[in-house]
Amino acid sequence: MNTFKIKAFIGKLLMDRYLKSMGKNLGVKSHLFRGEVNIPWDEIRQEKKETILYLHGFSDMKESFYYAAKTLSKTYNIIIPELPGFGGSEKHHDRQYGITDYILWLESFLLSLNIEKVHLAGNSMGGAISAHLAARHPEKIKSLTLIDSASFVLDNYNTFYEEVLKDECPFLIKSEQEYEIFRQRIFFNQIKLPVFVKEYLIKEMIDNHDWYKKILYDVLDEKSLDESIANKPVIILNNLLSEITIPVNIIWGKEDTLFPYQMAEYAHKAINGSRLRILENVGHCPQLENPKLFSRTLEELLSLTAS
Repeated sequence: MNTFKIKAFIGKLLMDRYLKSMGKNLGVKSHLFRGEVNIPWDEIRQEKKETILYLHGFSDMKESFYYAAKTLSKTYNIIIPELPGFGGSEKHHDRQYGITDYILWLESFLLSLNIEKVHLAGNSMGGAISAHLAARHPEKIKSLTLIDSASFVLDNYNTFYEEVLKDECPFLIKSEQEYEIFRQRIFFNQIKLPVFVKEYLIKEMIDNHDWYKKILYDVLDEKSLDESIANKPVIILNNLLSEITIPVNIIWGKEDTLFPYQMAEYAHKAINGSRLRILENVGHCPQLENPKLFSRTLEELLSLTAS
């Protein structure tokens, strides 16, 4: 085993121990939803009146929301499922991981919860899935919060999708140098990491290069959703916005380089009654880059939702 692999192995041990400790302090209970695909999910339930259901983005994991949960769990119960194919979930190479599949998998999970209504929040790819769930099941969702959501397309604004078409996807990492570029694209203010943990994260991204490429192209190859959403192109949210009838909040990092904040402004204008917060000096993942600011912003917006 070379030095890089040894450091990465130690980094995994350190990270696993840290997340386990954080989960214990938060009172996390882990579960497994058994459906067409199995979905690991975490729950922080302290008998609060309302619940936040959070969906993470591409290449992320459920535990990344623990940082924001430190604040949010004081007011809300929190449910965090793992998107199939990421984190500690199963990986099925012979299965299609299209956006339609994600919507249907998470729909089954949502309907299985013994909760009348949840505040649904999603970052990036998780935001796109959340928007479709909100359109399909407004009876189960009290509010929708889009956090630097994927799937908006605007004229004159290049996005992540153009990069993928040029085979320049920042999520497909083959070297330490490419990982540094990836981090610069995701975070405006770089998060300091212990050396061994950083080595582990680099190795994870490199090891998952082909797997992430499969999921990415499964998602982008999707043409349309089933008849229940009128056969609209499923990877584009523009036409779906008018169908969302529940309260909508939009939180966006001003320095997002994957999906420019102008997309948030477009969504805000397109969704009647929506509330918009642009966070200065924050990139694509505000819940990770500045969890305190993000949590305060989300709490403020949810407090404005009628009881």
